[in-house]
Amino acid sequence: MTEQMDFANIVRQILRQWAIIIMLGAIAALGCDIAASRMYRPEYGTSAIIVVYGKSTYSTGAKKAEETAEVFQEIVTSRLLQKKVAEAMGMTSLPGTISCRNIPKTNMITLSVRAGSPRDVMTVINGVLEHYDEVTEKLLGDMVLHVLEEPQVPEKPLEPYSSGRVLKKVFLLVTAGVSFLLFLYFYLRDDIKNETQVERKLDTRLFGTIYHEKMQKGFRLPWHRKKKTGILVNNPVTSFGYVETFQKLCMKLEYSAGKKHQKIILITSVLENEGKSTVAVNLALSLAKRGKKVLLVDGDLRKPAQFKLLNQTYEKGEPQIGSVLSGRDTPKEAIRTMGEDNLFLLAGSRSYKNAAKLITSRRGGEVIGKLGDGMDYVILDTPPLFMAAEAEELMRGADAGLLVVRQNCSRTRDINDAIDIFKKSGCHLLGCVFNDVKTGIIDLGAHGGDGYQYKYGHGYSYYRRQEEGAESEENR
Repeated sequence: MTEQMDFANIVRQILRQWAIIIMLGAIAALGCDIAASRMYRPEYGTSAIIVVYGKSTYSTGAKKAEETAEVFQEIVTSRLLQKKVAEAMGMTSLPGTISCRNIPKTNMITLSVRAGSPRDVMTVINGVLEHYDEVTEKLLGDMVLHVLEEPQVPEKPLEPYSSGRVLKKVFLLVTAGVSFLLFLYFYLRDDIKNETQVERKLDTRLFGTIYHEKMQKGFRLPWHRKKKTGILVNNPVTSFGYVETFQKLCMKLEYSAGKKHQKIILITSVLENEGKSTVAVNLALSLAKRGKKVLLVDGDLRKPAQFKLLNQTYEKGEPQIGSVLSGRDTPKEAIRTMGEDNLFLLAGSRSYKNAAKLITSRRGGEVIGKLGDGMDYVILDTPPLFMAAEAEELMRGADAGLLVVRQNCSRTRDINDAIDIFKKSGCHLLGCVFNDVKTGIIDLGAHGGDGYQYKYGHGYSYYRRQEEGAESEENR
């Protein structure tokens, strides 16, 4: 059965690219305007009204005039007349076009001329009016042509160049075209757009969904540097729905990991910027709030983030996780006690190019193996699986793991490849955390009302159903 198109999700992604769409539309409009203005050639026009009379009665009927107009049109557009007019002007060919039509239900004919300049227009039409009788006398018989209204010198082009019209038309066409191409791209892109696709496309279960939470921006003077801070559950401005989401995630984690006595929980993702570090720190904070003794470990030595999220600083030479893995300091010296009595942090601010060597070393294996001593849980924030080789090494020291999948980020095949890595490593994958989920075309975030109605049943019945389903899947 074909899955229904997530129209709101696709439109939201297109709107997110509004700056690129407008920029491309503006560039194309300006380019076309410049090209069109250089290619523009003004065309001027004028006309004369000619009356058809009969020689005998000095009047004629409309039907006869119409027939005369047809013959006259053939004459004025003929090579013979045009040659005579061109010779009179001293040219080899006419610098314009001639047309002729009958005014309906009258005995009048409109003679029109178009050319590139007012001078050429008047020269051509006057030449036709001066020489047409030399050709028409034998062909029109007893009909007489008389100029009723003389041609006027044109003061402006028939279609003046309009820069605004060109800009508007091209801008609208290009923005519409780019939007359509983006629509096709996002529609055909094989990523995870909603919870239904998590269950259908991925080789793991949906552990939980974290909906988009808007970052609260405080007052900041222009000369103050912007600090990189995360959305933390212990921040007073964080919405109740977001905090409640992590409390329920903790309940499920305690139930799932507690059954198998799993203490070291690895948090990772496929790519960068999927929110794994934010998920890891908030899980640690939520578990500590529930009375659990939790050690949060920043295992991403290439791009450490936990010290920024928790607003920690490290002085030069101060013990941190890198110095512990290299053997210069002990874990006890580097572990910090955070504001919550039950939360401890083993992190650092320094980036290590030899991160893989530090983690795969004998010393690194010993440190990771003893992280759970004296702790109820160890939340291990690792590098993205597709960005660093040491992420797989850290899996071997973990009991269980959660794979953070951000909406519309990683490709489905890459996520499933990451799931296979979990299976090969022996680290039990608890499931997928679907992160930063937005609903509707314009998402209101957690403050929008019922966006955070977390999908759990009452008590532990939901967990039991999920666990029983997972066990039966494994048995099959």
